[in-house]
This record gives sequence, C-alpha cells and structure tokens, in this order.
Amino acid sequence: MSELVLAGTPTLRHPQGEDHLEAGDLVCLPEGPAGAHRLLNCGESVARALFLSTTGLPANVCYPDTGHWLIRNGLGRDEVVVRETGPVGANTASSGVAGP
Repeated sequence: MSELVLAGTPTLRHPQGEDHLEAGDLVCLPEGPAGAHRLLNCGESVARALFLSTTGLPANVCYPDTGHWLIRNGLGRDEVVVRETGPVGANTASSGVAGP
C-alpha cells in the first residue's frame, strides 16, 4: 500500500507512532500488521491523498483501532464489514457496502 499526499497536512498513524505529512509526501507500507495505519486530517484545511494498492482479490483488511474488518471479494461494491464486539469470540457481523 502506498499513499501520496496531494494537498493538506494529514497525520499518519502507524505501529511506531505518528508522522505529520504534507503535499508531495509518498509513504509506502508493507502488508500485514507492520503496515497497519490510519491517515487522519486533524487540521482545518482539506487534505487529499491518493491510495495505491497492488493487493489482489480477495482482500482482507483489519482496522485494529476499531475492531472492524473490510473483506472485499470482487471488483464491485460487494463488501462486507465485520465488527468485533465484546470479548474474544463474541463477534457480530453485518454485511453491506463500506464507504472509503
């Protein structure tokens, strides 16, 4: 996964901490837990970024902050979001379209 900041000054959260980015910054992240990240716009101006991925399908993405999983099985919008709630093993699932 790579992210190119087009405008603004977003913050990149990752397993080692946070980095403040600006327009023109390119970040390349590995697959798996080492590449877990979240791009946040904590500023008042608009931030725009281009996300590039070479991951094939199916693609399964875990968001450890929220306990959500994004499971994409095809090129269409047939996505499923699974949210972990409660103790381990007490998961609930809901299907539907997940937004970016």
